[in-house]
Amino acid sequence: MADGLSSALSAFGEEAWRLRKKSWTMACVLRPEESAGSSWDVVLTLDGKSQFGRRWPNEALARFAAESLKQDHLRGGWTA
Repeated sequence: MADGLSSALSAFGEEAWRLRKKSWTMACVLRPEESAGSSWDVVLTLDGKSQFGRRWPNEALARFAAESLKQDHLRGGWTA
């Protein structure tokens, strides 16, 4: 993770996966959102820049969503 945003995201969450395609790197970060109860955020970054985020009501749903996004990207030609 090259830039400050990616470092900050991973510092406050867990990198669930990282994929590559050509010169791009996509990562998925899971992080608990304590100010919103027991909800969790799933954040996708492309080359260290936030591209997508969604809040899930619990960790299990967030992990399921992260894995689903990974599978979608793998089908799209991204590699682990």
